[in-house]
Parts: sequence; C-alpha cells; structure tokens
Amino acid sequence: MAVWGVCALFFGSSVFYVKMLVGASRPEAGHSRTASWQSRAGRLSMLYHLTVLAVVVVAALFVSERTATLLAVAYVPIVARASYSLIFRPVTRLNLKRIGVAEIGYSVWFGVFVSAALRGPG
Repeated sequence: MAVWGVCALFFGSSVFYVKMLVGASRPEAGHSRTASWQSRAGRLSMLYHLTVLAVVVVAALFVSERTATLLAVAYVPIVARASYSLIFRPVTRLNLKRIGVAEIGYSVWFGVFVSAALRGPG
C-alpha cells in the first residue's frame, strides 16, 4: 500500500505541472513573470508540491535515515521543476516532446531511488 501511495504522489505531480504549463502558454495568460503562480492551475500546482514536501518530511520520521534520504532524493526533480516553473515563467510556447522526454527522465530517476529505498539496508 505504501508503494502505491509513493508512486501516486510522484506521478500525480505531472498532472498539476503540465496543466500549469498549458495554462501559462495561453496567449491570454500574458507575459508576466508571476503569471504561473497567480493562475488557478499555478496555485494548485504549488499546493500539490507543498503537500508532496510535507508528506515526504512526515514519512521520513517513520523510516530509517537511509530510506528517508533516498525517498527525499527521489522527489527532488519534481519539486525543483515545479518550483522553477512557478518562480520563472519558462514557456510561452509548449514543446510537448521535450516535456514528455523530461517526464520520462524524472520517472527513471524516481524509479532508481525508490527501488533503492525499498530494497532496505545494504
């Protein structure tokens, strides 16, 4: 059950992130640096990623130091990409191929570190 929750928390991030990017790329969104986080999708993305951070911190209290570290590292890319996109509105035109390739990379990163965390000591 915990594995399902860890995965759902990670992969749910993409939904909020891509929705924010799509909203920010619309011409009516304007070209303000703060447009990403001022939009509804941006605020939802920010709330979701803050929740991810909170869950990872709370989970770290109940597992070994090694597992906590590996889980935290597994989530670094998605929190960093969302934070960057919320602070610096990076797109006015979407490149879906680039976003898709990046998401695959984040997933592989996540899979490697979560697998190591679940493997246990050693």
